[in-house]
Amino acid sequence: MATTLTVTQSGSITLGSKLYSTTVTKEYNVTVAAQHHKSVGTAAFESISPSDRGGFGYENFKFFVISNTDATNFVTIYINDGDGGFTFEKILAGSSKVFTSNKIFNNESVSGTVNNIYQIYAKADTAAVELKMFVAA
Repeated sequence: MATTLTVTQSGSITLGSKLYSTTVTKEYNVTVAAQHHKSVGTAAFESISPSDRGGFGYENFKFFVISNTDATNFVTIYINDGDGGFTFEKILAGSSKVFTSNKIFNNESVSGTVNNIYQIYAKADTAAVELKMFVAA
């Protein structure tokens, strides 16, 4: 049974007497969701795939959030497109990475291509970190 996932991102700040703000809301029709925690160490990149946790793969997800719950250490994520392309992202302490598409830009050439996300791996900086993941498809 499909249901609607509503995601709202917003932020605001007042500098001097001027208010700066933004709000974006997006709705997704989803049929399944999963939330998981995973401890990630420093020795090697470890898989954090939604299919490992929620029973469905990257080809199906519409919304995926990886949150680094650690107060001091960052985590590096390695995203593989399954076709030789990849990208690296850093998630700072107390921050999140939001995916609203299962596509990545493969920038190994000047022209680049957009491919499906095939696998996501994570590795902590100086000490193990706890990742919280939420995925909906």
